[in-house]
This record gives sequence, C-alpha cells and structure tokens, in this order.
Amino acid sequence: MDGFAVDVAALERAAAGIDDVLDEIAVRDISGLRCDESVAGDGDLAGALAVFCSAWQRGVGSLIKDGREMAARLAVCAATYRTAEQETRDTIVGGVVRGPAPAARP
Repeated sequence: MDGFAVDVAALERAAAGIDDVLDEIAVRDISGLRCDESVAGDGDLAGALAVFCSAWQRGVGSLIKDGREMAARLAVCAATYRTAEQETRDTIVGGVVRGPAPAARP
C-alpha cells in the first residue's frame, strides 16, 4: 500500500489530550448548585433550573464516560501499531542476521 502510514505518536497525544480535557471537565460539577425558590426567585424558574442542572450533569457524565472509552481505544490502537512495528522490525532484522532458512539454501 503506497502512502499508508499511521502516526502512532499522534494517536498517543490524542488519547492523552482527551483524558486531560475530561479531567478538567470532571472537576466542574454543578450537582451542588442550589436550585430552590429562594435562590431562583420563583418556584417555576427554580423547577426549570433544577431539571436543567440534572440533565446537564447526566449529559456531562455521559460525555466523560464516552470520552474515556474513546481515549482508551486510541491508546490501544497506538500500542497495537507499536507492537506490530516492533515485531515486523524484529522479523526483518532476524532474517537478515541469520540469513535464509536452511530449506531455502541451495
């Protein structure tokens, strides 16, 4: 395949970058935000704010869970490529050092 290449370091950086962003998002918890009428000034507004905050927190939780899975899969892909490259390199170098197999010699 001419022109096919995988930038393994880029996969590793992407995985680490996703984890870093998710770490930052995870510390911004709004579950402790007061949503009662005394804070919102109105019962209906307080109810709407409570529903919004609950939905927001669930959404952020899902985002973090999915993002962690994506980062983990990128890291596995990078490790798989690194292993395949090393095994191929070892096979090629081993063949050059040892020479052809005995059955292949004339």
